[in-house]
Amino acid sequence: MLTILDRAWAVEGIMPLTTYKDIKNLSYIDVGNKYYLVEHIQDYIRKYRENSGAYGIYSHGKLVGAISVTDYTTMSIFDKPLGVDYINPVECSIIQSIVVDRKYTHKGYGTKLILYIIDKLIKQGKKWLYADMIDERLLPFYEKIGFYRLYNNIVVKHIA
Repeated sequence: MLTILDRAWAVEGIMPLTTYKDIKNLSYIDVGNKYYLVEHIQDYIRKYRENSGAYGIYSHGKLVGAISVTDYTTMSIFDKPLGVDYINPVECSIIQSIVVDRKYTHKGYGTKLILYIIDKLIKQGKKWLYADMIDERLLPFYEKIGFYRLYNNIVVKHIA
C-alpha cells in the first residue's frame, strides 16, 4: 500500500512536491546525464506550485525519485489506439518526467510512482495515461506496468 506522508514524517512513501525545499531536494537526485529531467520537474513545480502534479517518493527520509503528470489536451497522437475511434482529451494525462536516483533503480520506486499516479488519475475519471520515453531501453519498464507502444517513443495505457 502506498502512503501520502506529511513532510515532517517523510520516511517512506509518496507525497506531493510543492515547495522550494522540494525543488532543492530534487537537485540531490543522481540521474547521471539525464539531469534535464530533474530540471523539468523543478520548473514544473515553480510554475504550478500547489497544483503541480509532481510527486516524490522517499526512502528512509531521502527523496529518491519523482514524477510529474499533467492533463493532456491535444489529442493528435491518439488517432485510433487499439481501435478506439476517439479519446476525449479530458480523459487523458501524460507523464511529463519520471526520475529515480541511480542508487535506487531496479528496486520498484519508478513502478510505485506510476501505480500511485494511475490510482489518483482513476479517481479523477481519467481513462488514458501516456508517456514519451526518452530512451528506448525504458520500453520493458513501461510494458511491465501494462503500457504498449503507440508509435516511436510514445507509450500508452488504458487505466479505467
